[in-house]
Amino acid sequence: MSFKQIATGIALLILQAGLSPLITFGDARPSLLLPFVVHTALLSGSVWACIAGFILGLFSDFLGSTPVGMSSLALVIVGFIAGRIWDGSAFRLWWPWMVCVIGGSLILEALRGLLLASVADISFFNAFIWSGLPSVLITAGIAALWFLSPLHKEETALR
Repeated sequence: MSFKQIATGIALLILQAGLSPLITFGDARPSLLLPFVVHTALLSGSVWACIAGFILGLFSDFLGSTPVGMSSLALVIVGFIAGRIWDGSAFRLWWPWMVCVIGGSLILEALRGLLLASVADISFFNAFIWSGLPSVLITAGIAALWFLSPLHKEETALR
């Protein structure tokens, strides 16, 4: 993992804690850390993505309102799966990026939906439809913008 990736992860953690409550749409809250974990997985492999996902998720839970370990669990799962899907070559195709981000976001929002359903005494289906799916769409939109950025295309896989 390079210094640039570590600095980006720390900056995104600060933005997630400070900016994420301001860019909510109803109950939908985007995850800025999830695309970073997928990016780390596709560049550096699943081990570094699991480490980054665990640390960033843990600090995100400390700074946010979710139970400690929930975001870590989801980001570690996403980092591991994304790192195993891609073979280590430069990822300039959109499909591994968006499939991993959308799948990972669905995992993260399913965990949040289960928590919300148990705390607020509502059905999981309603929590997931009204809060989870819009969050998945917003996170996927942010990830698509990151993929289209010129900085993304200069990266090559380090494995």
